[in-house]
Amino acid sequence: MGWVRINADISPLLEHVAPQLEEFSLEESSWIGENSRQNEAKASQFLPKMHRLRRLNLRKFGGPLDDLVKIEGSQLEYLDVSEARQLDADTLFNFLNQSKQLICLHLCPMPRQCLQLVAASTTSAINVPTAFLGFTKQEIRERQRYKEENGNIPLRRPKKGKTADLQTLIGQIGKMPKLRTLWLGYIPYTSHFLDISPIGNAAELKHLHLKVSGRIS
Repeated sequence: MGWVRINADISPLLEHVAPQLEEFSLEESSWIGENSRQNEAKASQFLPKMHRLRRLNLRKFGGPLDDLVKIEGSQLEYLDVSEARQLDADTLFNFLNQSKQLICLHLCPMPRQCLQLVAASTTSAINVPTAFLGFTKQEIRERQRYKEENGNIPLRRPKKGKTADLQTLIGQIGKMPKLRTLWLGYIPYTSHFLDISPIGNAAELKHLHLKVSGRIS
């Protein structure tokens, strides 16, 4: 059900099919019409009933995701909660700690409210073979001006707190023992602000993709 506009309460449908679902996607979908917020919120309430779930895509989901940690007995291998607007940091952390079978995780862009906690606990939480991690893009005007000047103007230095959280996360990535594929996207820094050398310590890393706003030297 990804990439659609939904003008309905889909809870009657999920009531019937949730226990047998192996894949569930609401990727970039949006609710419209009367009671749209309530109808969107109802969808996540069925997550605890999806015991057979292997793939879950809730990219840009706008409803609450407290029930994510209640998915018990599932064999969830793939999760995308990029830009999920109501994903609580503690909920994400607890879910990752109890989902040891997870193979692929998408946090690209990572919900802002989750960065600090995830950064401080990367090795214990995001211990997956394939990770897609992304961060807030720079302002379009600033990036365009930087490009027009051929990188000869200084980019605005990010706020210290956010810089520290992101640097902490980068530093932890090299300690992730299962990591084989890393997609690190929309890094809003140049190498003058961010040290990415710790990634080189990831012993099992086979595939690396960096999408940086600016230049790396």
